[in-house]
Order: sequence, then C-alpha cells, then structure tokens
Amino acid sequence: MLFCNINFNIKNKSDLFEHRNDGKTKVIIPANAVLIAEANTSKRFFNILNDNCVTFDGKIPHIAAKILSNFKSIS
Repeated sequence: MLFCNINFNIKNKSDLFEHRNDGKTKVIIPANAVLIAEANTSKRFFNILNDNCVTFDGKIPHIAAKILSNFKSIS
C-alpha cells in the first residue's frame, strides 16, 4: 500500500512471514508519523524505507491510511 509516498508492504503478520527478500538482507521498519514526515524530506531515508519492509507504527498513520485508501484490505 502506498501511503505518503512510502510503500507499506507489510500489512499483517502473515505478510511479514511470507515476504520474499530474494536472498537480500531486509530490515523491518515500523514507521510512525515522524518517520513518514522525515522520509518525505530526506531522499536517502526515503530510499532506505522503500528498500526494506515497512509497517505502520501508531494509530494516527494507520487510521489516516485507512481513511485515504477507502478501507481497502488494511488489518
């Protein structure tokens, strides 16, 4: 799911365990509102987030994503 230009590719626990990394090391990053804002001002940090596994950390970004995506398959 794309939210605030960041690809939140881990929506639930099953996504996390099924995520394929093609033999590359990946970091699980729980992104809160501060990290989302920082990623949109720092290209380097933006690339780090989008090259790894990102999930929501906090109710505010999660609720905002639900509202903006019209409640499409977010658990």
